[in-house]
Amino acid sequence: MNISLEEHVDGFYAETINKKRCFIQKESILEINAYTLDLITYDERRISIDTTHGITYQFSEEESDWESLLEWITSWADLPENWSIAAWPAPFSTKTSVLWIITS
Repeated sequence: MNISLEEHVDGFYAETINKKRCFIQKESILEINAYTLDLITYDERRISIDTTHGITYQFSEEESDWESLLEWITSWADLPENWSIAAWPAPFSTKTSVLWIITS
């Protein structure tokens, strides 16, 4: 994933798990979720971002700039510092954690 947070006050550019480059506008974000993808022998942490455009963007911890995405989400959604502990609680969990949802 190539995520650029450089002076993009309207949003950010990122590469999804499908290797497609996208621009996600802050004002179009409806919901941000964390979930685990069970790959039989190991889990892969993922983030999904639902938008007003009817598109859900998915990101994987396997991408090089995963930490940058997590930092952006933490800051933008004003999440507590240790939110990831509760978001991905146990190995092979099927829980989806809502990190942020639009309220207005």
